[in-house]
Amino acid sequence: MTSFYIPRTSMRTKLGVRKRTGVNNSCLAGAGAFFSTPSDLARFGSAMVKPGLLKAETIALFQTPLRLESGASTDFALGWKVERVQLNGLPARMVAHRATPNGSTVALLLFPDQGVVVAAASNISPAEDVDASCRKIAAAFAEALPDR
Repeated sequence: MTSFYIPRTSMRTKLGVRKRTGVNNSCLAGAGAFFSTPSDLARFGSAMVKPGLLKAETIALFQTPLRLESGASTDFALGWKVERVQLNGLPARMVAHRATPNGSTVALLLFPDQGVVVAAASNISPAEDVDASCRKIAAAFAEALPDR
């Protein structure tokens, strides 16, 4: 177990941090109660990219944004934010989950069409640039992959 840190003031880590005291997360199942590692998150993300552990139909369901009665997209699927971003100068579909639970920051970014998954975690909340760093890593891996 590591120590977690939160900002001293104004939710700005640049103004200094303090150690986060212990928290009982037992009532938060599904919303920050689980601890994991970036390696395990990347394995989980890989299962969400191609069929194997899950059927293709199940993966598609998890990655399809819900629609309002008006027909407008929410941009949120089942636990995932679905976005169009630039990856190496080209539009790419990104399916992501980010969180800042109790003195930590976590990002899990999937680029299903490129077959790229990136996970990162920090023991400070909120940690700046975790998402941007993940995107740079994804771009490097996507660039190195042969055309799909």
